[in-house]
Amino acid sequence: MTLMPTFRPSRRAVLASAAGSIVASNAVARRAIPDNNLVYPVMITLTLKNGLKSFGSGFYFNAPDGVYLVTAKHVLFPPPAKILPDAEIELISYSNIIAQQNRITITASLFILNANGNIKAHQSRDVAVIKIATFNALSPDANTSNTPPDTPTPKPSPNTPVLRRVTYVSDISVNAPADGVIVGVAKEGMKTYDQVLVGNEVIVYGYPRSLIASNSEQQLDPLRPLLRRGLIAGFNESTRRIILDCPVYRGNSGGPAVEVEPEGFGLKLAIIGVVVEFIPLKEGSEDFFLQFNSGYSVVEPMDFVLELIQ
Repeated sequence: MTLMPTFRPSRRAVLASAAGSIVASNAVARRAIPDNNLVYPVMITLTLKNGLKSFGSGFYFNAPDGVYLVTAKHVLFPPPAKILPDAEIELISYSNIIAQQNRITITASLFILNANGNIKAHQSRDVAVIKIATFNALSPDANTSNTPPDTPTPKPSPNTPVLRRVTYVSDISVNAPADGVIVGVAKEGMKTYDQVLVGNEVIVYGYPRSLIASNSEQQLDPLRPLLRRGLIAGFNESTRRIILDCPVYRGNSGGPAVEVEPEGFGLKLAIIGVVVEFIPLKEGSEDFFLQFNSGYSVVEPMDFVLELIQ
């Protein structure tokens, strides 16, 4: 999404698109998925006025009119009140330069973002988006010393990010390395509900902070996304939700679910939706029971995300 040399840079920035990026091939050096598929997941932190924090996951998505953060609605409108809190939001992702492991941090006020019409929540589905930036038209001064040139063609080779100029929405601050580019998923890198294939493998990306909190030995880095591999188990046709045989935990909410489809001698990856909850397993009687994570999880398909941004 962006290339920024200072904490609050010029509003002119650069975005890398994962449009064809979600297509992998055996040309990628020994990794099962392309590098840029490791950097579009986002860690979301809400800090309330009283200092309390809540966490979730999300990902960047490149719509025709700009760049959006996609997440679960309940991450931004937390229960029990289910209203947008007056809080500071912090978004942490990683640049496209995997070897350097550079973090990119975006901060903003939820109150101001909402007042400016940059937050949209689905009325009946557990998905929400925040507009982060708008795309600029290609300009003659693209080749400057501070920003790389715009890509002249809209369809690069599958594993080459597209660089496009963007302007951040007002009142967003960005802290990023000078050579870091945020990666967003393009529409070509996703599937809708009717295109998802039961039986294919799936990868869930996210920041399961509940595992961090319960881990006294701190074996997990809270600032790095974790991947979890599973299976597309089925559908709930009445709700048009996707069911995964893949455990998720508190903090995974809002993260992307990515289908892995065999294609020739390689793999095709496509985002299929937003992780929203795990399915509980209750053992016992009506009066006394224990509740466990069944290992199955629920995904809102990308169809409802597109309803918000098209």
